[in-house]
Amino acid sequence: MAKLKKSPFKANRIEGNPDAFGLRHKEIIACSEGLFNSRSILISGPRGIGKSSLGNQMQKTLEGNGKLLERCGIETAFPKTLCLYYACDRGNSLQQLVLDLLYSLEQKCLLLPESKFAFELNLGVIKASLESDMKRRSPATLATQLISGLAAVVVQLKAQLYQAINIMFDEVDQIADEINFGHFIKIVHEALQSSHLPVTFVLAGQQGVYTRFMREDASFERIVRHVPLSILEPESSEYILDY
Repeated sequence: MAKLKKSPFKANRIEGNPDAFGLRHKEIIACSEGLFNSRSILISGPRGIGKSSLGNQMQKTLEGNGKLLERCGIETAFPKTLCLYYACDRGNSLQQLVLDLLYSLEQKCLLLPESKFAFELNLGVIKASLESDMKRRSPATLATQLISGLAAVVVQLKAQLYQAINIMFDEVDQIADEINFGHFIKIVHEALQSSHLPVTFVLAGQQGVYTRFMREDASFERIVRHVPLSILEPESSEYILDY
């Protein structure tokens, strides 16, 4: 009788183990170069191909886990970075997305050792403003409020020797078309640059999302490095099987 076997490929969940990750040398180098140069990245490809896992691995690298870079032969040290993961939902407005993001950042920072209550109060003012007025706000206004929140976080993190923030937006293809997310990212990028805030983004979404964001704002190509994923090379697949 034939026996059922467990598949070593984890298409239904994010791979969090750098040792079990099937290397994509070209794509990992592209992601690393982008983030090292303070440039946000967009990982795109078909569902289940490993976009979220690659994004997760890059965040682990930013957090100080050097295993992935070691396996790729990359001798680069990233600054100490606080990483946040956010899963996009089609039902959320841009205002709700910003509010959720600020809330998640606040909660993560409050869990850090020696966190200050002043930080909670600083973000509380911004969150209260967003919650009190549920009318549709312009992307520029929301970007300004997001930047204010990020600035408060950066000040708090410096006391704990963090030098940067990275936010991963997973499943960005789920963001409703009317939100015009590509243009929003451009506004946020320009505000971050003018404020000298060390914040980058990892975006992950299905094939075609890059074209959508380029259509929403042509500057997206200049701001975000596109890293498309294809099927794993046989050597990488064999590594997973052996592991």
